Amino acid sequence: MPSIFQKAYAFFSSLPIPQTRIDGWRILITGANTGLGFEAAKHFAHQGASVILACRSRDKALNAKAQIDALLGLAPGIITVSIVDMESFGSIRDFASNVGPVDGIVLNAGVASEIWNVTGDGWERTLQVNVLGTALLGRLLLPRALERRKEVAGSGTIPTISIVSSQMYQFAELKRYMKIEENIIEALNDESNFGMGESGLMTLRRYSMTKLLEIYIACELAALVPKASDGNPMVIINCVTPGFCRSDLLREYNLPLLGLWKALFARSTETGARTYFHSIVDAGPKSHGKYIDNCKIESLPKKFFKTKEARELQSKVWDDIMEILKGVEPELK
Repeated sequence: MPSIFQKAYAFFSSLPIPQTRIDGWRILITGANTGLGFEAAKHFAHQGASVILACRSRDKALNAKAQIDALLGLAPGIITVSIVDMESFGSIRDFASNVGPVDGIVLNAGVASEIWNVTGDGWERTLQVNVLGTALLGRLLLPRALERRKEVAGSGTIPTISIVSSQMYQFAELKRYMKIEENIIEALNDESNFGMGESGLMTLRRYSMTKLLEIYIACELAALVPKASDGNPMVIINCVTPGFCRSDLLREYNLPLLGLWKALFARSTETGARTYFHSIVDAGPKSHGKYIDNCKIESLPKKFFKTKEARELQSKVWDDIMEILKGVEPELK
């Protein structure tokens, strides 16, 4: 498999500009007020969908809505705003309970930080937002997507949930996680483990770990989806990476050469967001339970996903996540 540094050169090759019309579709994007989420909202709306900007800050979400409305000349109601704080299980529950049937869900919200911060729920922030919050919201929104599938039965449309990961998963310290016998998520929620191995340019071990776990989450969620009579999944669940982009995701890291790396190897957020459109609209049933990179399904490396130990780790990670989430959301029991 190509290295992360070889992958960086992919920005030189163009990604397909969204062409498929999706009039009447309803798309939900978390973290949509800036960066990749914002650019993705523009792509979806431009192709005819109504878009829910699911953001932590109402003011920032409304500002993003105003920008998109003005840029695309949209009618009122095409772009709507809803508030969800991925650092709060309560906020996620409340948000999910008010979401109606949707055709596409992009779980884009994420954080990267070298600073130890604990949320109000008692979890290290990166762990809660990227892993626990993503798993909880994905699990709670799956029934909404299944409802939509019933509404559009016969149309050929299959609702899709895309979880945003990263090529950085390749830096996850796999062997260390395999040695953890207790609940892996609880073990990682320990400041003495935070930052372990984080040295050298572009390693970002904690962030990389959460991106690996997000792929595991996508695979396990996909396994929960029933099949339709035609053999296709009732809902498509895939995992997508936008590639290395010139966003503000790494703003909390002290990486002196980051600006140079972005100038040399990063693609624009507009280009990266094309991968979100592809994963929701164009990837189709063959992408169910798969990882999409550069708008193509990519075979994942054996050591992370296909050995006996890796498969056992994936299953344990999911069980450990659900053990925690069942304690905060009775609906999952």
